[in-house]
Amino acid sequence: MLLHAIAPSRDFTQIANSLVWDDELSDSAFRLLVRALALGPAKARATTVTALAAGLSGGRVTTDRARRQLARSGLLHTTRRRGAAGQVRTESLLSSVPLGAAP
Repeated sequence: MLLHAIAPSRDFTQIANSLVWDDELSDSAFRLLVRALALGPAKARATTVTALAAGLSGGRVTTDRARRQLARSGLLHTTRRRGAAGQVRTESLLSSVPLGAAP
């Protein structure tokens, strides 16, 4: 028997049903997305995708594959920016719904 549970009043993340039932996303890609969506705005700006993936099993290959799946699905967008001192910085945007390629 399936039962519906009531979400807790705090410390939870809502995930769209379309993402839960998306068979194109691997378990690692889904977990990476959920971890990113669970962060607050300030913590999200200070965290890298690599740091989020640190706890995933499978290592670097699995992480890279998950990132590519999220990018193909329109859920992960990355841009590279050159800072004032000349260093290149990669900024990532993870979303709960697919976004277009517009900047």
